[in-house]
Amino acid sequence: MFWGAIDLMSGPDFLQLACVAAYAVVLITAAWQDWQTLQIADGFPLAIIGLYGLWAASGLASDRTSPAEIGFAAVVAIALLVFGAIAFAAGMLGGGDVKLLAAAGLFAGLSYLVVFLLVLALAGGALSLLALMGMGIGTPSAADDGRRYLPYGPAIAAAGLAVAVARIIA
Repeated sequence: MFWGAIDLMSGPDFLQLACVAAYAVVLITAAWQDWQTLQIADGFPLAIIGLYGLWAASGLASDRTSPAEIGFAAVVAIALLVFGAIAFAAGMLGGGDVKLLAAAGLFAGLSYLVVFLLVLALAGGALSLLALMGMGIGTPSAADDGRRYLPYGPAIAAAGLAVAVARIIA
C-alpha cells in the first residue's frame, strides 16, 4: 500500500515526503552527536529550518499545506524557543537543545504539537530515570558538584521522529 502510494505521488508530494525523511535523519544525527559530546552543532537546527521551508513551499504548491498552517508552525517554534530560553537560563537545557527543540517544533506545528510534547516528556523522563538508576547516561560536571548533564537531544529527536512518522502515515 505504502509503495503504491509513492508511485502515485506528484512531484511536490514526493518532495514533502523526502523532506520529512531528511528531517528524521537530521534528528537522529543530532541526537547521536549530543549523546556523544553533549553538544549539538548549529548546522542541525539550520538544516531542519531549511527542510521545513522546502516542505512548506512544496505543500503550498500542491495545496496540501495552507499559509495558516505554516504561520501556526512558526508560532509553535517561537513558543518553544521562548520556553527553551527560560529552561536554558535556569540551567535545565543547553543552548543546542533549545535551538533543536524550536526547529523540530516547526514540523510539529499545531497539528502534531500534543504528540510532540507527549513523546518529548516521556523520552526525557526515561532518560532521567535511566540516569538515576545509574546507567551511566550523562556527563559529570566539570565543577565536580555531583551533577550530571543529560543529553536532551535524544528526547527531542524521539519527539520529532514521532511527528515524522505521523506525517508520513497521514
